[in-house]
Amino acid sequence: MIAAVRSELRKLLTVRSTYVTVGFSLLFVVFMSFYVEGVRNGMTVQMLPTAFAEVATNAATPTGVLAAIIAILLLTHEYRYNTITYTLTASRSRTKVLLAKMAVLSVFAVLYVVLMSLVAVVALYVGAVVVKGITPMHQEIAVLNLLWRIAFYGWAYAMIGLLYAALIRNQVGAFVSFLLTPAVAEPLLGLLLKSNHIYLPFTALQQVLTREAPQLGEDALTNGSAAIVVLIYIAVGGLIAWLLFLRRDAN
Repeated sequence: MIAAVRSELRKLLTVRSTYVTVGFSLLFVVFMSFYVEGVRNGMTVQMLPTAFAEVATNAATPTGVLAAIIAILLLTHEYRYNTITYTLTASRSRTKVLLAKMAVLSVFAVLYVVLMSLVAVVALYVGAVVVKGITPMHQEIAVLNLLWRIAFYGWAYAMIGLLYAALIRNQVGAFVSFLLTPAVAEPLLGLLLKSNHIYLPFTALQQVLTREAPQLGEDALTNGSAAIVVLIYIAVGGLIAWLLFLRRDAN
């Protein structure tokens, strides 16, 4: 198992797309937090007690999606270039291969999204306080609550990306399916499900990150309930992906 984890970590750190994606997200987060939110709209830190918490969750939203893209690329690159055969041959168990990919992507996604959110907070502080000289009002930040929601959001997106890759096994197909599900499929299903649309996977995941406890009568889940819903989807999807990964041919 340790050898499989090392192998997957080596793949993740030697694929060019990993560095391109991380570099792009870093530039994007710094630009949005430092310039847009800090320099141009810096007065928000003087008016809103949740300004720093909001910029952290705002940064987690795109980086979570990019973590899923990295996860898709990690597996589909192997099918695209037919190196999956060597991966499966080198290990005596396909289960270990899949678990190793999940373990490496889990650690990477959590560190990646949390660090990008931290960069966003620092960039906002530098832009608004250091550059603009604005004195921020007392900030209300529930650090542990914010941290687990951001970490879970990044982890869940990476696992969902890996599930799409494992189920479809085609790079273009996995990308198209992953992007169309929250953009097209869920809104259409939401029209049919009405108030129950909150239980759809991507809708529930967004509630983990951005929603506070719902008001009485509001159609929304608490952060914890939304996380449980997402975990159920990942568990069921992961079981199906595992069974197919064991039985289907490498190509």
